[in-house]
Amino acid sequence: MLTLTLATLYLCLAGIGLYLIKQLFAKNHARYPPGPRGLPLVGNIQDIPHVKPWLTFAEWGKKYGDLSHINVLGQHIFVLNSVNIAVEMLDKKSSIYSDRAIFPMSGELMGYNQSLPYLRYGERFRLFRKYCHRIFGNRAAVAVFYPIEEMENRRFLKRVLAEPDRLQAHVRNTAGAIILRICYGYEVKDDNDPLIDIAERALNQAARYGITGDFMVDFLPSLAYVPEWFPGAGFKRIAHGDYDL
Repeated sequence: MLTLTLATLYLCLAGIGLYLIKQLFAKNHARYPPGPRGLPLVGNIQDIPHVKPWLTFAEWGKKYGDLSHINVLGQHIFVLNSVNIAVEMLDKKSSIYSDRAIFPMSGELMGYNQSLPYLRYGERFRLFRKYCHRIFGNRAAVAVFYPIEEMENRRFLKRVLAEPDRLQAHVRNTAGAIILRICYGYEVKDDNDPLIDIAERALNQAARYGITGDFMVDFLPSLAYVPEWFPGAGFKRIAHGDYDL
């Protein structure tokens, strides 16, 4: 078992080394927007913000302009700090720029890759967007749900009057109740509803693990294939522990 473990370790390290060497000597004459200066081989891996990344991105906007760029282990990341540029690229030229990136940790390993925020541009994505536009895309369509919203708001006000010290829990419960009633026709319980709990856990997972840069597998997707017992593969145990949600 020890021999197999060492052999697997050497193979993985050799693969990572070859990948980095390839990125170092790859001929790429493309001109990219300005951004923080990176290191050899690993690029800007040390510049990826892990806490409140939007603040760092805003600082880059002040220093490098409305469109900045970093390179992390060969993956190019562009940061848009202008509404006009965002509209120009993601709206007017959406067929070119609006595809989703692949997120190995939160998307592939944790199982969110088939949900709308993670879907790559294609037939399934267009079908999802079509249904969303049909149901929520205009005022006339949304007006159908006004009675549900009014009913849940009345229940919300009653709960606030009864227990004003639990305002945050009441807001969370009401938001989930409206969404579940509209999407699935499900009426939530007043307290500790299991589906509300699942939704809250999913949002917490997205906030905690959905930020690119916290896990090396997001920059070296091949790491997704190493076994859970492999040294440094704790991210796989985290992903599999939350996958059943």
